[in-house]
Amino acid sequence: MSKKERIQKEKKIWDEISYRYDKQNRHLKDAFNKSIEKSKNLINEDDKVMEIGCGTGIVTLGVAEKTENIKALDLSEEMIKVAKRKAESVDKNHIEFMVGDGYNIDCEDESFDAVLMFNLLHIIKEPLTQIREAKRVLKKGGKLITATDCYSEPVRFGVKWRLILQNILHKFNFLPYINNFKIEELKELFIAEGFKIIEEEVLYEEPVNYYIALEKL
Repeated sequence: MSKKERIQKEKKIWDEISYRYDKQNRHLKDAFNKSIEKSKNLINEDDKVMEIGCGTGIVTLGVAEKTENIKALDLSEEMIKVAKRKAESVDKNHIEFMVGDGYNIDCEDESFDAVLMFNLLHIIKEPLTQIREAKRVLKKGGKLITATDCYSEPVRFGVKWRLILQNILHKFNFLPYINNFKIEELKELFIAEGFKIIEEEVLYEEPVNYYIALEKL
């Protein structure tokens, strides 16, 4: 699969659901709020921050209360349009929203003090490529702050059926990419790439939404 084909496949579904994304995820409001507060606790006011896969800017807008220097990137132009409108409505125009591929960020090495990646790694083709690109643009000693759905963690029967359906939709290309992580697998990915765990927490129980903050060694 070419880069162009991969990008088109990844962005198509997010363009289509951009205008209902926030409504669809209202049940995750507490998890998003925890993500925002934990990120703000790890970010200093003068830090340069990048969010990869910002979607409609839910986390971006919350974190923007802490720092004036924040860039937010997403592959979906429609998601970025929604995020920009939301930023304008609450007068947070200091955020630089950008359409772009998270695997190839148009920024120099070690440009940022913190990189955020929320609800991203389980729905992209190459999670390891994304982690390495985040590491590239992150300063030594900088923070990588993430949350990821871990679909291979145990769930009740009713939730398990929803995950089975999700995998079926993926198999027939209705969902582009699904990665069924366990928490320990994610930890091993980050540690192998030269990160140290700072803190971790399960933000949502079923399916598990796993938060982990790391420092680049």
